[in-house]
Amino acid sequence: MNFYEAVAKDFVDLALVEGPSKTPEYSLHAALRRALQTEVDWPLIAYRNHKQLTEFVERFYKGLDIAGGGRSDLASLKNPTDSAAVINLMMTASRIVELGVTPKAVARPGLKKIQGSGKYRSVIAAEIAAVAHSRKQDFADAIGDFLWPGISNLEFIERIERSLVEDVDENEIDWSLPKKFSRTAMVWLKSSESSLVSDFCFALFDEWSGVRDAELLGRLNSIHAKRRNLVSG
Repeated sequence: MNFYEAVAKDFVDLALVEGPSKTPEYSLHAALRRALQTEVDWPLIAYRNHKQLTEFVERFYKGLDIAGGGRSDLASLKNPTDSAAVINLMMTASRIVELGVTPKAVARPGLKKIQGSGKYRSVIAAEIAAVAHSRKQDFADAIGDFLWPGISNLEFIERIERSLVEDVDENEIDWSLPKKFSRTAMVWLKSSESSLVSDFCFALFDEWSGVRDAELLGRLNSIHAKRRNLVSG
């Protein structure tokens, strides 16, 4: 069974069990993600091989264009009532399009333990926690190794990815501080004009080299306390 057939089978199986409901699970996007064995509602950046996955997904949709004789009307394909059209298009694509080997998604360690799984802030926190654990370094100090003023969220992640730690046993890592970092970043970013995790970091400290975890925890707690005061006031 090739990948297009796997996506088509997902539609058939779900229709038999639940019928074409109007839930997000019954959609081309969801079927594609289940066939890739990724979380349906996580962005591909949540996986270490996100570039490979993204390229494969792009080939998948281009294949649908070919099978449909032109650009596929993806908006209509996402309509649960068009399941028959989706299945027919998948089966056509399975006969005429060669996608190549389906990549196996490589999950980042600890993402399910950190609030905002798949968000930039949680990806940054999770991967830095893994690096810090491997180096026997404070989480806060490790942040400074990858941080740069004004760096975009994607650039931040790409810098960390140059030092990825393989074969991480996430059960050996204390996720409490990375989790609090991600949760506090969410609070700060919601009330800020910036969407950059790097800006959040420099709002905490001007200089990160040598920052200890206890210092970072104190700053994070301070932000939460200020937020509680604003709400109660």
